[in-house]
Amino acid sequence: LALTGAVDDRAFQPADERLQWYCRQQLGIGPGEFVATWMGRLAPEKNLPFMLAALAACQRPPETLLLVGDGPLGDCLRGEARRLNVAHRIRFLGDQGDVRPFLHAADVFAFPSRSESLGLAMLEAMACGLPVVALKPDGERVQTACDEVLDGGRCGMLVEPATPQSFAAALDGLRADPGLQKDLGLAARRRVTERYNWSCVGRQFRSVVHGLLEAESGRPKSRTMNELMAAEAMN
Repeated sequence: LALTGAVDDRAFQPADERLQWYCRQQLGIGPGEFVATWMGRLAPEKNLPFMLAALAACQRPPETLLLVGDGPLGDCLRGEARRLNVAHRIRFLGDQGDVRPFLHAADVFAFPSRSESLGLAMLEAMACGLPVVALKPDGERVQTACDEVLDGGRCGMLVEPATPQSFAAALDGLRADPGLQKDLGLAARRRVTERYNWSCVGRQFRSVVHGLLEAESGRPKSRTMNELMAAEAMN
C-alpha cells in the first residue's frame, strides 16, 4: 500500500455565499464574474504558458484568473499574458501566507500541470469544494496523479487531448453549467474527506508500518503507534 499526501479538511472548507462575497469584495471582483484560481510556483513544470493560451482560447473566458505564488517565470508570464491580450484578466498575487481567501473567491481551480507527483494545491482546492480542470494523464506527455485523485473525472474535468483549446472548452463548459460546477465541487470535497485527509493517510501509515513489522517477524504484533514508528526508524 503506497502512502499519499493529505490535506487538513477542517482548515480547508467550502465557502458559503457570504464568505465568497467577502473574499471577492476584498479582491475587487464584481458580482457575477467567473473566477479561476491556480496556486503554486511560477516554474516551467507547472505548464503555465499553456494555461494562458487556454485562457485566450476561451469563448467566454473567466473575468479573473488568480495566480497565487511566485517563481522564476513571473516576468516571462506577464509578457506572455500581454502578448495574448489576457493580461487584464490575470492577477499575479505572489506568495501568500493564507491561500484560502483565493480559493473561496473562485468558481473553479485550474490545474494544467503535465508532471506532478500528487498536487497538494489541487487537494486544498477540492477540500474547499471547487471543481478542478486538469489534464488527463496519458503516461507520456502528461504524467500526474489526476486520474486517481479526481476519481476518473467523477469530481473534476479531465481534459484530453492536452491542448489549450480542449482546456478552454472545459472552462467554458463549467461556466455554462452552474449545476455541474456544484455537483463536481461537492464530489471533490467528498473525495478529500474520504481519501485524502489526515485521518485517512494516518490509517494508511499505520497499516504500512504494521505490515512491515509483521513481515519482519512473521507474526502479528500489537504495539502502540509510538513503538511502531520507533521500530521503523531503527531499520
